[in-house]
Amino acid sequence: MIVSRYHPRTEQNLATLVEEATRGARSVVIQAGHFLLHYDAQLDRLLPCIAEELSEPRHDRFRHEAGEFPLLTWALGLELLASIPRVAKHVMTVVNDWQYVPKGIDRKRFYATYRRLPASYREMLDNVGGSVNLLTPPINASTHPFFGEMNLRNQYKRTVERLIKSGTLPPNSEVRSHGADLVCNLRDWLGREQEVYCSNKTGDCAAEIAQMLRVARTKVGCDCFINFYPAVCQNLVEAGTELGEHLLRNGIPTVLNVGFPSSAVATRDDLLAGCECALHRFPRETAIQSAKGGVSG
Repeated sequence: MIVSRYHPRTEQNLATLVEEATRGARSVVIQAGHFLLHYDAQLDRLLPCIAEELSEPRHDRFRHEAGEFPLLTWALGLELLASIPRVAKHVMTVVNDWQYVPKGIDRKRFYATYRRLPASYREMLDNVGGSVNLLTPPINASTHPFFGEMNLRNQYKRTVERLIKSGTLPPNSEVRSHGADLVCNLRDWLGREQEVYCSNKTGDCAAEIAQMLRVARTKVGCDCFINFYPAVCQNLVEAGTELGEHLLRNGIPTVLNVGFPSSAVATRDDLLAGCECALHRFPRETAIQSAKGGVSG
């Protein structure tokens, strides 16, 4: 559940918040450097909407609108991670590979071309030394070294299907047939039902957030996750964080969601001017149960 909200307006305010959130943690993961894909019709290819990767004059509008957010959050996330002592530290990047991808354009071509971090990302990661590791999908995964949003949604669907098949859904969930479809609903503490799975749907942003957290917990035993995300996605990010715990039982005791303005930002001051953070805390009993294998990966 969300236990508190913050509006840090300086880097020191944010650093203090991160220090408090990570206190007592053994494995911290930050999702930073999030970027979207831009289709360049002249090249007939998808490009990462990262300022340094958009070099032609025709890219100016996209570079200004969304190209600085990835680099600013990547650098800030790495610096904050490097400042945390005596814990395992990982950084990961999720790619919006659906919202601005025209129908019929194969996103697999992008991932086949970009099999390494952009040079600017690699340089910043190298600068913090070996204290921060890059969390990636398996080397043979189609989106390596990134986590693609569509891939996370598909993984979520398969995860829920396994839980349904094994009969290990939480007690406040219900599975029913709706015509030819199988639907899973989750009841909140007020008894209201929310559809969290349908056999003929891929899932939404909340689903991918739930699965992203599951990956962090399964791969590196994450017990504190920090997500630097575009503030326009606030409702779905926060819903996905709760979904990950209550449906998938991810077992991450602390999640700090940090929403930044993502459009037309040029400096860290621009990021912090509209920053809002939500601190989620979950019972540690669930985390211990998950770590012992309560939910298989």
